[in-house]
Amino acid sequence: MVMALLVLIGTVAAAQQPLILQPPDELFSPDISISHFDDDNLFRLPAGVTPQVLPGQTERSDDWTVTSLGFKIDKEYSLQRFTLEADVDRYDYSTYHFLDFTAFNGNANWAWSATPDVTGHLIFTRTEVLNSFTDFAILDERNININQTRRFDIDWSTGGAIHVGGAVDQLVQSNTSPVYELEDVRINSVEPFINYVSVADNSIGLYGRASTGDYINQVLNPAYQVDTGFTEHEVGARATYIVDGQTNLFAQIGFLARDNDHFGSRNFHGVDGVLNWTWDLSGKTTLVTTATRTLSAYETPESSYLIYNKITVGPTWEVTDQVALGMRLQDTQYRFEGALTPQPILRDDLIHSVQLLAQWQPVRELTLLSSLTHSFRNSNFPGLQFSDQIVSIGAILKF
Repeated sequence: MVMALLVLIGTVAAAQQPLILQPPDELFSPDISISHFDDDNLFRLPAGVTPQVLPGQTERSDDWTVTSLGFKIDKEYSLQRFTLEADVDRYDYSTYHFLDFTAFNGNANWAWSATPDVTGHLIFTRTEVLNSFTDFAILDERNININQTRRFDIDWSTGGAIHVGGAVDQLVQSNTSPVYELEDVRINSVEPFINYVSVADNSIGLYGRASTGDYINQVLNPAYQVDTGFTEHEVGARATYIVDGQTNLFAQIGFLARDNDHFGSRNFHGVDGVLNWTWDLSGKTTLVTTATRTLSAYETPESSYLIYNKITVGPTWEVTDQVALGMRLQDTQYRFEGALTPQPILRDDLIHSVQLLAQWQPVRELTLLSSLTHSFRNSNFPGLQFSDQIVSIGAILKF
């Protein structure tokens, strides 16, 4: 499940996210957006290396335009709220046209209430994104990652401060071309929880998750210990704490274990968690700091799973009601563990990223955005180091 998120690492989103919260949408609000990106190292190659992709094409850089057409429906009816969003995104590259594609994305959310004390959500989401060349090394192929999630959750306030509930969800991840490390997979999960929520809206609770996974279109392979399915369990605790009117804390820590159906050498377990600190320095300046640790399968002869540690620091400054500036500083460590045979060294990567963002909303219907992102990777495996810079500008028009 976590691996579906890792596919997005190093990939620039088609529609940049606004820094300023906009007024609530109308019942029906269509939108058009266009963004242009310029990447000086599209294939994430080491310095001095030119891509061997197409005859006569050796450029390391490329620029592309993303044109998006979408809409949002947002309707409240009594205790119910219905939200539907959908968009079609067209990616057009200037040099490497084989990467051109059209993505169909959307989500539907029914925030339901049986009574004021029994609430929940029914959610469906679908995303399509180009697999990042940070992780996907086949340079002459367009490989699209498609994720679909279905989720139903319930929260019952039993009286007083105790909340109990749970969720059932399904994730289906697929790729248009086979990816050995990121197999097509279907995961079904059940997630119970119990929380204590105070009058001040602070909370502490326990959660669990039991999952079964099936690798789609994958054949059992004893030689490489490639499995067809797995079970996964996680238990943990989480808490939220509002320190004052300016500081919010969220913490979660859990223990995760995955057992494969046939090959125990691919099993793994360990601690994961997240810590988030939001600090409103003033009415117009916010600092968000997040640290995460996750474990996920990453099956090669040299590894069975990946430990993924990330810390992000992101200040945002609302200069005026129309102008906002932001920065994102991020360090991400990838530790590849669980080799099938003894290795001289285990792969260890560290990606540093700095992103500057600016937004101008001259009128309610129009938002202009720009960003500059610089990143580089250090690795103890030769040939995996790279440096990359992406410049983007974009506009979103809401009707």
